[in-house]
Amino acid sequence: MSTPTLSKKSSLRQAGSLFRVVFDHAAVGLAVLDGDGRFLEVNPRFHQMLERSADKLLGSTFDAIAHPDDSFNIKRLVRDVLRGRRQEFSREARLLRDDGRFLWVKVQVTALGPGNVRLMAVIEDIDARKQAEQELVEQERMFREMLDALPAAIYTTDAEGRVTHYNRAAANFAGLEPAVGDQWCMAWRLLYPDGQPMPQSQWPMAIALREGREVFGEEAIAVRPDGSRVWFTPYPVPLRDEHGDVVGGINMLVDITERKRIEEDLRRHRDNLQDLVDERTREVLEANARARHTERMAVIGTLSAGLGHDMANLLVPVQIRLEAL
Repeated sequence: MSTPTLSKKSSLRQAGSLFRVVFDHAAVGLAVLDGDGRFLEVNPRFHQMLERSADKLLGSTFDAIAHPDDSFNIKRLVRDVLRGRRQEFSREARLLRDDGRFLWVKVQVTALGPGNVRLMAVIEDIDARKQAEQELVEQERMFREMLDALPAAIYTTDAEGRVTHYNRAAANFAGLEPAVGDQWCMAWRLLYPDGQPMPQSQWPMAIALREGREVFGEEAIAVRPDGSRVWFTPYPVPLRDEHGDVVGGINMLVDITERKRIEEDLRRHRDNLQDLVDERTREVLEANARARHTERMAVIGTLSAGLGHDMANLLVPVQIRLEAL
């Protein structure tokens, strides 16, 4: 036997030995499938993931141990690779464990060599990730239900101000039915407290998203499509991801229209009361002035009468003398 032939056989043996080491000690599940899609070989990690012995897996198929909702698609994809319609596929699916529980995995299947008579499958355990995703979905569902139950108008947006969720109170506040994806649709127009139009760039939520900060203590007037106006106080807060980047915002709109109406009524009442006080003050001053005038006239009359009597007494002797002449 020639030296090149021996060298080639030695290389093949080494490659085969290396493949066996990798196959048996891989941190992911590995399986070799035959031309019918049946398991020819499975590594320890794969049957450990499913808590099944290798004997229980050999001769079986992916679709036989897959969740009913995933079985058909996996069977179709394996068949497509075997028939040369595709070279590989990747799919997330649920596989049945020996304890009856389904395990979420990511299955990647690739054809081995020409003719697609053998397939290599890589099976990655993604169950923890899927559980975390499900918990996140559940938390989001509970969060949305909580928002919907609140009497205050609340809505959320993405980083561009497009509405992602709103509760019934927010729709009632806006006087319209917002559409998810609409931008800045929680009010037809906004006005400053003095009635001047507020540019969208200065809307509280726009500032919160642009500057990444809370905007509290402001008051504004929302103009609805029907022309009615609502006084409100906004409480926009930016939402951030794990890196601290602003990914959206949540805003609570507190309707203060009734409070403003009461404040206006009180202001008018104070103004009316002040007018009444001013009017009564004028009346009292005028009455006092008339009384003082009357008193002065009475004193003058008394003085005049007294002076007249005294003058008469002084003139009597003069009159007698004149009569004697």
